Amino acid sequence: MFRLTLVLVTVLPLIGMYRMEGGAWGADIAEAGYPNGATQSYLWHFLAFWVTFVVLVSWIPRRKARNKQAAKNPPTRVGNVQYYISFQRLAKTALAIQFFFCLFTFGPLGAYRVILFGMNRGELRASFGGLGALAFFQSQFLSPMLCALVASVFLTVGRRQDRYLLVGNCLLTAINIGMWGYRAAAAINLLPALIVLFPNVRISWSILRTAVLLVMSLLVSQTIFGASNADENAALQMWDRATTGTANSAWKIYDLHVAGHRFPPFENIFWSVLPNRLKDMLGVWRLNSYDSSFDSFTGITTTVVKDYDRDLDVRLSGVTVTTFCTGILSLGMPGYLVVSVLSGAIAAATQLWMDRARGKGDHVGLAFASTYAISSVWAYMNNGDPVVLFNVAAAIYYIAAAKCCRFLFVTQAVAVVKSKPDTLPALRRPIRRPNSNVLRVE
Repeated sequence: MFRLTLVLVTVLPLIGMYRMEGGAWGADIAEAGYPNGATQSYLWHFLAFWVTFVVLVSWIPRRKARNKQAAKNPPTRVGNVQYYISFQRLAKTALAIQFFFCLFTFGPLGAYRVILFGMNRGELRASFGGLGALAFFQSQFLSPMLCALVASVFLTVGRRQDRYLLVGNCLLTAINIGMWGYRAAAAINLLPALIVLFPNVRISWSILRTAVLLVMSLLVSQTIFGASNADENAALQMWDRATTGTANSAWKIYDLHVAGHRFPPFENIFWSVLPNRLKDMLGVWRLNSYDSSFDSFTGITTTVVKDYDRDLDVRLSGVTVTTFCTGILSLGMPGYLVVSVLSGAIAAATQLWMDRARGKGDHVGLAFASTYAISSVWAYMNNGDPVVLFNVAAAIYYIAAAKCCRFLFVTQAVAVVKSKPDTLPALRRPIRRPNSNVLRVE
């Protein structure tokens, strides 16, 4: 499934580049495209990325074999203690937490203003104030990671009749971010759980599941937010957004580079590794100033694409440029191919990390890896900002979310049964108790 997300995030901009060179209208750049060679250059980027990814995933020596059955074998005995894993307790607790997150988003965060009064989603994010960090943490990190943890435990000890708990967790995870007003975000937040549930599936079924998920997300958002967009062709709008919407800004930056335009210094974006207020205290930049726009990747790309508009608020007007533009802005041509190779290596390392966690039967580790794969690696592939791979704020969020998931797993999913040492048989393969959702060692 992770491979499918990479296919989508690399193929759709390629289609968009082709459409832009064919004269399609670019909504972010407010102009129609024309032939400039961007498609051919992007194709080289596409090939460099995928060759690197396939070579590293396929050829790296696997000294520790990844046994698919190992995911069914969590640690079950230490000394005279047996551990049983209960899916229902974990899933019900997670369901209650996800429901609380939805109430928090609807009420204190003010999502009701988007749903009931048609408030702009960018304005909603800007209005969070002191709750912004908590809102971002629970919706982008803890909620999807918790859903992925539930999915991982379900694969181990869940029964068919427990599927309603899994579906309920997935539904509330989607609603939580969907109330922010994003059409596709509901589906994106479910990707970590889908990566866990469907690690290796046939490409035809993957495409079908993804299409169904996107359609469901569209129907939900149209039901909630569709009153003001009743006359729009939603399907065509989504197609334009997925293709030209992900390529028109990259097409313009490439066009400016070919014309000899001098871009702002790229190395300034790495100040974004630090939190904004800390940079303000250190005197690195001034909050809400025009010059601060050139100290972040989104600020640089948005300001350049919008023709250096001094009245522009990049928080409300961000553009999508993909890693193709990361290479163009940092190393030019043909140096951008170095970034393409590095991006392929990062994606391959993430895939191997998930495979290793799955092979070890590490539920929390797999949930962590799958969430990082979407929230950071996939986001980097989509918007091109290398800082999303690692920054101080994201590191804190990831660690806090992983600690919360570890605590819930230990306290809710694992039941400890102590026995006398001489009554415990030697550890053999785990078996499933009849009509039970716990794992037992015989």
